[in-house]
Amino acid sequence: MGAKKKQGSSVMCWGMIGYGWKGPFHVGDPETEEEKQEAESEILRINTKMEEEAEKANAIWRNSAEWATLQLQELATAQIQRQAEKNGAPKKKVDQIWRRKKFMSGKPSVQP
Repeated sequence: MGAKKKQGSSVMCWGMIGYGWKGPFHVGDPETEEEKQEAESEILRINTKMEEEAEKANAIWRNSAEWATLQLQELATAQIQRQAEKNGAPKKKVDQIWRRKKFMSGKPSVQP
């Protein structure tokens, strides 16, 4: 919750309340420009590391038997669907999971 005092400075407060339970309550100090830049560079470093790890995991997955089997199954299903559409069946999108990444990196972000 953000609040402004009469003097114009802002206060940031964080707390948690649950049924029959109260969490810690924190009042944060404003960040300096140096702290903001340090946090942004740390987030960039973490994002880069997570993206590299996701790329490695996806490369391993794409070379696995699981990926090859999934690709063959989905391509066969798509071929059957195309043939059925030629014979008058309604159009239906066939999902192709094998084209996607299996491992995604969740990126931390900087709050504006």
